[in-house]
Amino acid sequence: MVKRVLDTSVVIKWFFDEDGTDRAEKFLLELDEGTGLGLVPTSMFYEFSNVLWVKRHKGLQEEKALAIWAELVQLPLTATDWNELLPEALSFGFQHEISPYDAVFAVLAQSEECDLITADGPLWRKLHGKFHWVKQL
Repeated sequence: MVKRVLDTSVVIKWFFDEDGTDRAEKFLLELDEGTGLGLVPTSMFYEFSNVLWVKRHKGLQEEKALAIWAELVQLPLTATDWNELLPEALSFGFQHEISPYDAVFAVLAQSEECDLITADGPLWRKLHGKFHWVKQL
C-alpha cells in the first residue's frame, strides 16, 4: 500500500471539476480500492470548509456545500491531529518561508517518510528543489 500526504488543493479536486481533477482522482481511486493510504492533518478539514465557503461567491449553495462535506468526512482518509504537528510546522515554516497551514502537510509527510502531493503551485515551487518527496499533482 502506498501512503501519501494529500494537500487540501488535491482533495478539493475530488469534488469540483478543475485543472488536475483527473490526476487527483487517481488518489481517490487508490483510497477506494485500498491500495493507497491518504494522510492529512486535521487542519485539512478546516481549510476544506473554508474553500467551500469561498466558493459561495461562484454560486455554491449551502445545501450543496453540506452534501460535499458529508461525502468528505466519509472518505477513508487518515487524519493526524494538527496540534501534534504545529511546533515543528512553525519552525519548518520559518525555515522555508511557508505558512504553518502549509507546513503541517510537509511536516506530516516528512515524519511519515512519504510523498506530499500538492496542486498548490507556490508551495511546490518553494519546496520541490529542497525535498524530493514534495510532488506536484
